[in-house]
Amino acid sequence: MKCSLNPSQTVNAKTGKKSKTCAIDMAWKEMNDERIGRDLDIDENRTYLNVWMEGSTEDDVAQIVQNKIDEINQIRKENGKRSLRKDAVSVVEIIEKPNIEYMSDLPYEEKVGFLNTSHNVMKELLNDWNPNWTILESVQHHDEFGGLSAHNHTLIMLTTVDDNGLPGMNAFKEVNLKFYSFINKNYPKMMREYGYDVEDVRTYDMLTEEEKMERKLNPKEHGVDSFTYKKRKKEEMSQQLDELKVKQEQMHKELEKTVLEITQAPDLDSYHKIQDENQALKEELSIKDKIIQKLNVEKKDLKQNLEKWKNRCVQIANKIGNKVLNAIGLDMNEVGIRKELPSKEVIQVIDDTSHTIKYDSNNLRVIPDSRNKGKFCVILKKENGFDIIDNNFDSRQLAEHRVKEIIDLKLEINPIKETLKMNMDS
Repeated sequence: MKCSLNPSQTVNAKTGKKSKTCAIDMAWKEMNDERIGRDLDIDENRTYLNVWMEGSTEDDVAQIVQNKIDEINQIRKENGKRSLRKDAVSVVEIIEKPNIEYMSDLPYEEKVGFLNTSHNVMKELLNDWNPNWTILESVQHHDEFGGLSAHNHTLIMLTTVDDNGLPGMNAFKEVNLKFYSFINKNYPKMMREYGYDVEDVRTYDMLTEEEKMERKLNPKEHGVDSFTYKKRKKEEMSQQLDELKVKQEQMHKELEKTVLEITQAPDLDSYHKIQDENQALKEELSIKDKIIQKLNVEKKDLKQNLEKWKNRCVQIANKIGNKVLNAIGLDMNEVGIRKELPSKEVIQVIDDTSHTIKYDSNNLRVIPDSRNKGKFCVILKKENGFDIIDNNFDSRQLAEHRVKEIIDLKLEINPIKETLKMNMDS
């Protein structure tokens, strides 16, 4: 993912879509040990297991990038060239995420070893592609999805040099289909040289015309975000567990049938034949039982993570008092939750957010604040005008981030209500 200190707000005239460039500070806060993000699979009790390979969680990445941009602009100015654009893509975020099935079978030490090797391979490939690039930060995350989804997370500063030998940052020229093809073709080959059985990647240029058309018609089947990926894996693991239980029951019935046939065998040869078949079934059943035991342990871990989240919701509810619970439609007088007066800071947050969940998010807009020049505000569009929801934002991006918070709150409030109700009933 491409990142910038000041992501572009321009909307593509042809597609009507805004730039997907991410703010560097947002990417960094989710990556470092603060782990500030929307991913509920992050277990902060496991964050100490994360391994820093480049940089440190204490670094000020935004300032490091700004210092480099200032240095580049000074050189360009001295040579009569214009400075970099404020919305220039200066950093690219790379995530190396092996599939969960492979990583879940490895003990922690072997996961660390695999990810260290993967990082060194990626580091070598990036240097071959452009030796001017700088790896700012790189960390192994072992605190997501119960530790099963271990992966590498890296931030790279895209320093380039133009034909005149002057420094710049040209992500459009450097991060393209040729770059993806270079990485995908060479990464599996180099990992196999280190003894890992990594399959080759068929890049887009290797596909047949029929395969390319199929990808265009079904794009979601060929690339999903982290949340969707892990959600699907949970569903797959649950389905596999159910299927194994069914097979186990079938094998027990077959075993009983075999025993019955043994007792009724007409001769010794038939008896030995049935006995051999019975032994093969027992061995297969033993393997299946081990798989089921492993999946049961993994399922238990996932349930424990979910229970931690539920308990956290209740703890938050007890701390902030009845006011926020009433704001999401729960009457604490009916369930007997003890009342605690929230702090002034929490009351302010409640006052700012409790009423927003009633808004129709389709009617939220960001416009310049006519009463405060240079500022932006969030409004709720109505038939005969609009209401100002929030104001005094220094940029349109901050105001749009506020709209996103309101929408996210609406999306997340119902699961929280159900979680609180479940804990109250128990």
